[in-house]
Amino acid sequence: MRPEPPLADVEAWPYNELLAKEKEVLNFYVSGHPLERFVDEVKGFTDISLGAESLEKVREGSVLTVGGIITAVKTHMQRDGRPMAFLEIEDFDGSMELLAFGEAYEKFRHLLAADAMILVRGSVSMREGDKKPKLRVDNVIALSETREKLTKSVHVRLRRRALKMRL
Repeated sequence: MRPEPPLADVEAWPYNELLAKEKEVLNFYVSGHPLERFVDEVKGFTDISLGAESLEKVREGSVLTVGGIITAVKTHMQRDGRPMAFLEIEDFDGSMELLAFGEAYEKFRHLLAADAMILVRGSVSMREGDKKPKLRVDNVIALSETREKLTKSVHVRLRRRALKMRL
């Protein structure tokens, strides 16, 4: 029986690269999730998670805010010659297709890119035969800017018993 050959001493991949390779090979993350640093923003500023159970409850025309990471982008030209995009957004529980037409796509194009972490507000679109609802993009903001731009107030609750000084 031969001894195993020695392995080369190489540096570990950067965290984001490691996650990207896990997703590429396994189609899911093992070591973590790219959205981990924005978990509070995703949970605090969105209306629903993108899990199948939540998406089953949404109705045509309802307005929602969802957050996550863009995992796919397909651009097309509309009949009027303006660009548009079909995007896939993923959160911790699932994914949803986004539709960014003309004006919305042109206005938010810089945020609608693969691996961008965003918060999206839009209206639900469900055509007959669609298995999952789609979200027609109206507004987009980077998750890194949500606390600064969207926080209206902070409520602090203190319990009197916790404030008593103990000797």
